[in-house]
Amino acid sequence: MTRSERKAEWQRKVEEQERSGKSIADWCRAESVNVKLFRRWKHKLRPDTDTPAGCCQVRVRREAERSCSLTLSVDERITIELAAGFDRQLLKEVLSVLVS
Repeated sequence: MTRSERKAEWQRKVEEQERSGKSIADWCRAESVNVKLFRRWKHKLRPDTDTPAGCCQVRVRREAERSCSLTLSVDERITIELAAGFDRQLLKEVLSVLVS
């Protein structure tokens, strides 16, 4: 298998996992794919960003209809919207689940 064929195969696997709605671990188990290898390829295939490894990009968006809102977007799949007075402890718990 050539490099470009291998890359295309892993791109297909990554897209299939994302469409499935399953977690990476569950999808890899069902498809008999090594989780560490899958994560390595998923990271390798992601679009280049200016975000250092191990960090996520946070974008603040203010909308006229909502005052003092914050939207966190992670990996283009996960979006968390926070209104003024949000529960900080709940946010910490959610973020700890996302990074584990």
